[in-house]
Amino acid sequence: IGGCAIAKLLIRSKLEVLKMYNNRIGDVGSSAIAEALSKNPPLSSLDLRMNEVGDKGGEAIFKALQKNNVLLRLHMGSNGLTSATVPVLSDMLKKNATLSSLDLSGNKLDKDGI
Repeated sequence: IGGCAIAKLLIRSKLEVLKMYNNRIGDVGSSAIAEALSKNPPLSSLDLRMNEVGDKGGEAIFKALQKNNVLLRLHMGSNGLTSATVPVLSDMLKKNATLSSLDLSGNKLDKDGI
């Protein structure tokens, strides 16, 4: 099932944990999931590691989490994120009061971006 189909299910679901690692959802699928996250589904833990999300998809997820007040844990490891996503990530961390765990391991975030 692709990221777009999962996004449609998230909006109507009572699902609290979703582990969707290594599914190659890319930026299109992750952008669809981001749209669902902005509507505050009951999801508290989301694992999207190793999905080829890239900067575009990462930015979409981080922008959605500026509005989300439910998600507690996000794993975005090994998704090809670069320092280009840091400004949006920084904004999200300032605005989101509920996220307590964020894993960005295996990405290309250099010390200058952070």
